[in-house]
Amino acid sequence: MSLEYPIQFEETMSRLWQLALVWLHTVLTLGPISQNVWVRSVRPVVLCCANPGGCVPTSPQPAEEKEQLLQNDEYQETMVESTFMYLTLDLPTAPLYKDEKEQLIIPQVPLFNILAKFNGITEKEYKTYKENFLKRFQLTKLPPYLIFCIKRFTKNNFFVEKNPTIVNFPITNVDLREYLSEEVQAVHKNTTYDLIANIVHDGKPTEGSYRIHVLHHGTGKWYELQDLQVTDILPQMITLSEAYIQAGSV
Repeated sequence: MSLEYPIQFEETMSRLWQLALVWLHTVLTLGPISQNVWVRSVRPVVLCCANPGGCVPTSPQPAEEKEQLLQNDEYQETMVESTFMYLTLDLPTAPLYKDEKEQLIIPQVPLFNILAKFNGITEKEYKTYKENFLKRFQLTKLPPYLIFCIKRFTKNNFFVEKNPTIVNFPITNVDLREYLSEEVQAVHKNTTYDLIANIVHDGKPTEGSYRIHVLHHGTGKWYELQDLQVTDILPQMITLSEAYIQAGSV
């Protein structure tokens, strides 16, 4: 029997998950985990430039006007290094069209497609009530345990939507070397991760249930936990689930 949760439970679960992450990193004595964030401004003022000459306005402008714009502070870049406890992966927008049976088509996306957010090249636009700006992300350090949070739920002014996109991910040998900056690639000898846990949300965003897939290191077998039920599961079946949170180890 699965538990049914109201949507308010999502916020509680999010808070509990944050506390669990703090405890996990404390127990495992993980050091600071850093990422480099390159911010390229579209309109707002950014005070310094981390990569001179690399800031190109997004609006179509003649070359001379672009050069003039690059002299303005609002089109300069700044680089900020911050720490993370998990990486948020953004899903592509789910299609609205249906197939010949009038059923919504569930899209699929490879894991490495949504990991491109951290390759130092891909730009993502962020909007606030004051400004619009672009960011580029690149990892500068990898922890022994890495957690992905796949962003399935989005809120608007009226309701919460869930993105049903299936993420095609390998169970083993997920290599993140290409997402590290070049100067630190030589420092990280172990950049390949194997999945050890997978949390799945089933059902609608306003209600649903959670399942957990965990790897038993002693036997190498996978098990599925739902409420008080524990059953074994094939790794191939895990990749077909609507993964929400994943944990991997080197």
